[in-house]
Order: sequence, then structure tokens, then C-alpha cells
Amino acid sequence: MKACDNFYEFACGGWKRKFPRPFDAKQWSTWTMLKEKITEDMIEMMSTRNVEKTSLAVKKTKQYFESCMDSENQSNATISDLINLFDSIGGFPLLNKSWSEENFDWQKVQPPQLLSYEISFDNDFEIIAVRDKTSEFREEIKKKLAILKIDLSDKELEEYIDELIDFDRQLFQDSKSYINTENMSLLQMEYAFKGIDWFQIFSQIFNSVGFKITTVEQILIKNYQYFRNLGDRLKSQNSRTLANYIGAKLLLEIDKYRILDSISNTKEIDERALRVACYHLTENSFHNVINYKYLQHNDVSKTLEEFNKFRMQMKEAFILAIKQSKWMSDNGKEWANSKEKNSYYFPIICHLLEPTLAAIQPPFFYSFAPIALNFGAIGTIIGHEIVHKYFESKFNEFKNIKNQSVALKMMENFDCLKNQYSKIVEHSVNKVYKINGSRTLGGNIADNLGVQLAFSAYKIFMTANDIGIKLPAAMSRFTRKQLFFIGYANVWCNNHDESFIHQQFEFDVHSPSRYRVIVPLQNSETFLRTFDCKKGSYMNP
Repeated sequence: MKACDNFYEFACGGWKRKFPRPFDAKQWSTWTMLKEKITEDMIEMMSTRNVEKTSLAVKKTKQYFESCMDSENQSNATISDLINLFDSIGGFPLLNKSWSEENFDWQKVQPPQLLSYEISFDNDFEIIAVRDKTSEFREEIKKKLAILKIDLSDKELEEYIDELIDFDRQLFQDSKSYINTENMSLLQMEYAFKGIDWFQIFSQIFNSVGFKITTVEQILIKNYQYFRNLGDRLKSQNSRTLANYIGAKLLLEIDKYRILDSISNTKEIDERALRVACYHLTENSFHNVINYKYLQHNDVSKTLEEFNKFRMQMKEAFILAIKQSKWMSDNGKEWANSKEKNSYYFPIICHLLEPTLAAIQPPFFYSFAPIALNFGAIGTIIGHEIVHKYFESKFNEFKNIKNQSVALKMMENFDCLKNQYSKIVEHSVNKVYKINGSRTLGGNIADNLGVQLAFSAYKIFMTANDIGIKLPAAMSRFTRKQLFFIGYANVWCNNHDESFIHQQFEFDVHSPSRYRVIVPLQNSETFLRTFDCKKGSYMNP
């Protein structure tokens, strides 16, 4: 395959042949393969009893993992215990036919099923709508409810699950818009998003850790439309369906702790599945300790030294690239160049370049290799996130800027990009898939401009650092600019099965991986010149 015929296949075809998808995997990519490797390494490390001195944090992390693995001592849970748990949050009608809505108030439940929050590195919150894959949700909830021996016929159960899936789809329809972000106080949220006591919800969250908040606390709303509709959506929904929805999601969360296995007296527990589940639970609770232990356990001192040097160089290059960017309006450049707003970008870049388990390994970072690969790999990811942050901050100001022509021109470009992606059609054996250009617009903008920004940062870096490291053997035929784009594409190599691809086309706010490579590079004059793609070729249509 030649680069100009299909750059995704040119860069990823060899990877797919070398690393075929495991027979039981629906999702398989460079990223999932790396996660599996890290998981296996960490499980082995967590399972090994060390005699050397370790910190208290590491000891507690290992104790947490070991207690999760101790299935013999988890066999005391009963169905009554679960029913009591559900009763404490207003009940689970599917388990209790005598359930009454009088004791149910979803706002006291703090349901992650309807919203999620993140305390981010810059002390903002990110709130996003989350969904489950409906087919998997249906099968999983039926399987778990069967263990609890609910008193419902198959027909009744299917009807209830249909209600839950329909409600889930309604929430999803409300969450389609992505570039509709605002920074608001809790008091402003109370006025903007009627029908929900936001202060009560966030107070409960922070009271659990002994922290008091006020109504001036700033919240970054990452999907304004979703939350504007949420109050009416919940008000129009009957309480039984809401309680079942929250109960079903909580039941699936409980199952991560293998409690349902003990209730059903499962004799043969899949040890590998248990180890993986316990590791992920441990990683979620002790993320920083896991990172520290991995970096300490593996001989990565030289890689870390190189990575830390690289991230400082990249930070400086990105700051200059932001100032020189052509896609920012004069109004936006003034905003970005001010001392106050410049500091807004610094933590983004530093945070994304923390030496985490994945960040210091291929396909994100290649030690002792041409730096073009790293700017193309982790650099484009940083570029993507910076573009998101810029438009999240500026999109709601466009209507107020003095030069309305700038805003109109930008909207025209957005419409053009939306139409370009909406025309993409992919045929499979059983179905024809189309990208939703509106739903994926935010991610597509960030992909296209993120590649431009990362390449600009790379050029700035190379102006001051003429480093001529080359790859060995056949790869040595590529120029440094070509390696940049190869590094970019390699991040997105995958070999998903059709069911996962279907989920990407139907629900993901990002375009499928191959088009995250193909379309931004079709739109990149630099790429077309670098690989000499003639007009009329696939990459230069």
C-alpha cells in the first residue's frame, strides 16, 4: 500500500498483520494492547510478595488488591444485604414489587448514571453525559438479575429493560452536541438548568470528604445542551423507570467487586478475570501509587530522563506555536498571548506530559528515536486537547466579539468540516455505516487543528534543535517530516470487530480511528507536499 493511496493502511497495515485481534476481543488497538501489557505487568508485580521496605502508600495499595482477590472471605454477602443497599437509595423496583415512589428522590442518590464529575488538575470540574452500549447492557442486566431470582416473567423483564434502554437513548439524544461548553457557578447552574438542586448534589459529594463548597464554586459544563434538557427529561420520566435505571447501573457497578458471584455460590471463579477486575479497581483508587510503583519497578530511568527533557522542549515549542497559529482570530491571539491566559495552557501541556505508564511507551513516546515520531504521536494528542480547551473557552464568546466576520468565517469552516465527515460511508457485510458530522464535530475540529498545531510546534523545535537521529533498516528511507505523520497514524492503528465499529459510528463523539487519520491528513497541505500526493489520489481527492 502506497502512502497516497490510503495513509491509514500504509501506516497500520503491518501492525494489523503482526498483532491480530485475540478471538475474544471486540476492541483491539495499539492503545488496548498497551493497556493489556501494563495490566499484566502490574498484576504480576502486585501478586509478588516483596521483602524490601516499601512506603505505607504502596503497602495499602497491595493490601487493597489482595483483599479484592480474597474471594473466600467475600462469601458472606446475601440477597438481603443487596436489597437493604438498594432500599437505602430509594429502592430498586425490579427487585421489589411492593416498591413505592414516596421514598424515592434521585437527587439524594448522587447517581453517576446521569452525570459524572472530575476534579481536574486546574481545579475545575468536567461534567459529561455517559452511556452504555445498549445490547451489552441488556444482556448484562438480565444475567445479573437472574442471579437475584427476581419474581418477573421473561416478558415483563424485557418490557422493563426496554424502558431503561429507551430512557438511556433519550439521554444520549440530549448529549449529541459537543462544542457547547460554558464555565458557570453553581448559582448560575441553578438558574440555567431548572428542576435540579445542583448545590445539594455537589454539597453531598464534597461533604463525604469533609469539604464545604459555596454557590460561587466554578463548574466547567462540557455539554450545556444535555444539562439544559436534563431537568425536564427527569421531570417527565416516571419515578419507577428512574429508580430502575439507577438500580440497574448500580447493580453492574457492584458486580465489579464479585459480590454476585458469592451470592450465586459460583464455585469456579475465573481467576484471570478476577485478577484483572481487582487490578482495575485498585488502579482507580490508587492511580498515582500504581504509576510510581510501575516506574520504580521497571528500568526506565534513562527513558524518563529523555522523556522529561522532551516534555520541557515540547512545552516551549507549543507555547510559541499557539502564538503563531493561523486559525486563531486576532481576538483569540490577544487572549492567548496575555500572561493570565498563557498560564491557562501551561498546566494542560504539563498535565498531558506527565510520565504515566502509557505516556513513556510506544506508540506515544519512542525513546532514543527521531523526535519527529514523538511530536507526531503524543504531540498531536496534546494539540487535540489544546484545541478543545481553546474552543471551550471561546465558542460562547464568538457571538459577542466585535468582528462578527471572524465568527461567521469560523462557522463556515465548521460547516464545511461537518459536511466532509457526514459524506463518509463505510460498507460492511451486514450494514452501511455513516459518520454523524454534527455529533463528531468537536472531535473532528480538534483532530484537524491539533495535527496542524503539533506540526507547527515540531518545526519550531527543529529550528533550534537540528537533531538528525534516523531509524534503522527500511525505516531509514523516510524523512523527518514523513516520520511525524507516521507517528501520528500509529497512535490510531486498530483492528476492532464489527460490533465495536458499529458502536463507534452510532454513538461515539469522535470519528472512527481510521478517519481520525485519513481526513485530517487529506486536509493538510503539509502532508500532501511531504508525501507528494497528486491531485486525484485517495489522500488528495
